[in-house]
Amino acid sequence: MAYITAGEFIKDLRETLEDQTGDIPTTSILADLRLALMRMAREDRLEDLFLYHDTLELGRLKEDGSPAASWTISGLKADDGTAEKIGEIITVKSLLILKTEDCKVRPAEPCYLPYKYFRKEHPFPECETPGDPCFFTVYQFQGTLKIIFDRPINRPYAIDMLYAAFHPRITKTTDTIRIPVDYEDLLIELVKT
Repeated sequence: MAYITAGEFIKDLRETLEDQTGDIPTTSILADLRLALMRMAREDRLEDLFLYHDTLELGRLKEDGSPAASWTISGLKADDGTAEKIGEIITVKSLLILKTEDCKVRPAEPCYLPYKYFRKEHPFPECETPGDPCFFTVYQFQGTLKIIFDRPINRPYAIDMLYAAFHPRITKTTDTIRIPVDYEDLLIELVKT
């Protein structure tokens, strides 16, 4: 998939606006570009441009050494072998929980409970005896996504997740715009408005 940099986009935008002298400040174009990318991510027919797929490992212990029953999920994308933080997660399209048994990865099948019911049934899951979880919930608050099990895990688990997330913040002309170049015309029209 071909991507362009913000600098290349600005050059193309200036050509469509016939702004050869650079009267429009680059900082203004970058700000409008960020807003246009946020609008695109929220459009129903365009959200597929902002889909990511990750497999994330869930640690058995928290930093203080106590058993873990909840994890904050931050979107990461590693197309080129490096992990890059992406923007806030908008929605989770699919979530598969995996466990390791006998050196093999297998799907785990805890039941999903909506957050409000989960909290009534399992108010303090970290206080339960570690084991295989029977229930889980996914909760998003102020841009932070959490997955919570009904008990701490006693073996390695991972989640395989397909999700939509906002574009990483564009701040300089060398930043890559992570949508296909074929959508540049739409992005130019959004920035122009």
